[in-house]
Amino acid sequence: KWSVCGMLSCSNPRTQTGPLTLTRGMIGGSAAALNRGLSRTFSREGGTATDVEDGAVAGEGGTVRGPSRGLSRGLSRGLSRGLSGWIPTERIADFLHVERVKAAEASVAWEYRILRSRNRARKIYSVFSHKWRYYRAINIVQKLALVIVATFLSKPPYCLVAAILMLVIYAAWMVVAVWQRPYFDPASNAINVAASLGCLVSTILILLARYDALGGLGEEAIVWILVSFNYLLPLVCLPVGLVLAYRHRSKHLAIAEELEGALPPSQLVELTSTRKKVDQSLNRSTLSLFASAFMLSAFCAFVAVFLVIVGAVHASATGLVVRSTPEGLGAKLFDDYRADGLGEELAEDITKARIREYEFLTEHVNATDWESFIGECCCRDQYPDDEELANRTELWTCRKKLGDAAEECDPTRDDCVIHKQRQRVGESKSGLTLRRFCDREFAAGVADPVWVSTEKAFAPKFENVSDGSLPAHWELW
Repeated sequence: KWSVCGMLSCSNPRTQTGPLTLTRGMIGGSAAALNRGLSRTFSREGGTATDVEDGAVAGEGGTVRGPSRGLSRGLSRGLSRGLSGWIPTERIADFLHVERVKAAEASVAWEYRILRSRNRARKIYSVFSHKWRYYRAINIVQKLALVIVATFLSKPPYCLVAAILMLVIYAAWMVVAVWQRPYFDPASNAINVAASLGCLVSTILILLARYDALGGLGEEAIVWILVSFNYLLPLVCLPVGLVLAYRHRSKHLAIAEELEGALPPSQLVELTSTRKKVDQSLNRSTLSLFASAFMLSAFCAFVAVFLVIVGAVHASATGLVVRSTPEGLGAKLFDDYRADGLGEELAEDITKARIREYEFLTEHVNATDWESFIGECCCRDQYPDDEELANRTELWTCRKKLGDAAEECDPTRDDCVIHKQRQRVGESKSGLTLRRFCDREFAAGVADPVWVSTEKAFAPKFENVSDGSLPAHWELW
């Protein structure tokens, strides 16, 4: 176990350096004291401290920048002497020991800072250990990879590739969670391990079930396995992690108090003041960064909404599906044309041509009325898999007119067909009594749709009624 005194004073049994010298250098910013402490710690009889003292050692701000230059020079000299017949075991041991001490000191300094710091942004990094302080960014990349796989590779023929990639992502996540334990808090590590294991097991089970590789394992057993790994295991890990987290925090608070107790009061006050200034600076920079990020996100969101609206309008205007003719569209067009100064007769002729185009697709299909329309088109349910919308909206698929080049058009190609949507059932009314769903013939006694001047629309009429009355719910023909 690494204790503060053991780590800082008993590093090398051949020398005795008190913990206060190194502690001041680590958390108080005393560069000179830390330099003297490291020089004494790694000097020994039979060698020189020149190689160590040549390294740049600084404790400013509570960080340790190791004597990399001196250590590398010392290691190279030791290895060269060893090749010449010398035994460089002590020098290599010193080098490896320096690296361990540097890592341990950085870890203790990190834990001290995140325990005492109170800046608003610390939740971004303070939940992780020093080695994995950038794990939040790694987590975001992992989630982005999962979204990309699920969005672009989840459809045939890439389903198996998507499953394998997700297995690799979840397996890597579990290895890091179990082996490295990136969180500072044991409770978070426990939940992270349970979540990664649950995701990995669920993906494996789904993949095996898809290819009937589970043998005699029944559906109930599979459900119990999924529930156990995704719900029961996290519930078991949570209380264990909370107990370990309490002990973990208590231990580190004790270490922090021991470190501060070894400092003179004046240096402790200076350290506290410096930490507050750093926290305030971090708060200002964090607030500015968050404000800029929020403005950028808001701008991107507005641009995205604008592009979605423009895309929807463009798809509606130029797409291959012509929507159901809105109720009252002919009357509105007629009023607009008449308001523009056109006479009633001309306004009605233009309105009739426009409504004919909406109903029978005369611009794209060789059809001018219902009889010619059903000769060029076939019908199906637009929402056959939706129980609430099934048998309510017809989708007629029509063959387009041949172009100027008079080429043969393949009906399977989207640019060779066009679709017409017909609403047959409304919220409280239905036109299925006039014509059955997707039927080409109207009911007995009902004639094919013709232009009705009073309604400014094409509507079916009764065959044997002379007063011109229209059937109920005629607009849903």
